[in-house]
Amino acid sequence: VVACLFGMLLVSLMVVSLTVHSEFTNEENKAYVDLKKQQLRRQVKMKAANVIVTAFRLHNVTKSKKSANKMVTKFVWLTKMRQNLAGFKNDFKAINSAEVNIDDLLNNLRNKLARDVNEIKNIFFNMTEAEAKLLIISKKQDSIQGKLEDISSLQLNIGQHLIRLYQEGQASKRN
Repeated sequence: VVACLFGMLLVSLMVVSLTVHSEFTNEENKAYVDLKKQQLRRQVKMKAANVIVTAFRLHNVTKSKKSANKMVTKFVWLTKMRQNLAGFKNDFKAINSAEVNIDDLLNNLRNKLARDVNEIKNIFFNMTEAEAKLLIISKKQDSIQGKLEDISSLQLNIGQHLIRLYQEGQASKRN
């Protein structure tokens, strides 16, 4: 049990160490966020272009004089339009949503990790204290068991002595 807790403590300390050494600096973090925003903006532009192209094609199908499969084609383009609009809306919301401050998230994570490590340390130290107390109790139990064995052998000797006295008394009554 102690080895297990010690191993957990070592693993948690390694995780903390790796986290501290691999986190972004403020400048790196800002650059990463900016790159992600640019990537999302490009995606939104592409999806907006897809919506416009799909709307144009839907308009062409609607104005077309061909009646063969017109309804099926119109349904297909309406379905594509709905999909493109949904993708555009989702990405547009993602860009305009309130940004979560990564520094705050990292600080909260760091604080939680520190609390958890301290809690594990406390449990580990409490267990070592409990183990020491259990060792003392075990020694006392061994001592008590030895004394009980001594008492038991004395009782056996007394019982055997009483049986001999009884048998001698019975033998003397017969004579």
